[in-house]
Amino acid sequence: MESGGTGKMDDIQLCKDIMDLKQELQNLVAIPEKEKTKLQKQREDELIQKIHRLVQKRDFLVDDAEVERLREQEEDKEMADFLRIKLKPLDKVTKTSA
Repeated sequence: MESGGTGKMDDIQLCKDIMDLKQELQNLVAIPEKEKTKLQKQREDELIQKIHRLVQKRDFLVDDAEVERLREQEEDKEMADFLRIKLKPLDKVTKTSA
């Protein structure tokens, strides 16, 4: 049970780190290419690499949670489809009698 809690914390921290890096990257991307210094271009590449690594790490952590979420989503969809099929004949009945 302990690992589940830390996974969530890791995920939150990773999200925060990714957001911070993306913000910095957006600031750099906003600078016209021809006005960027060599250092800024390097930093941009570095940020892209870092974000990519963090996203992969996060995906790895999230995979378990995602599988669970998708399974629940699928169950919800099946339930919704089931209800739609059940309610479909009722729609026809109300429309024809109206």
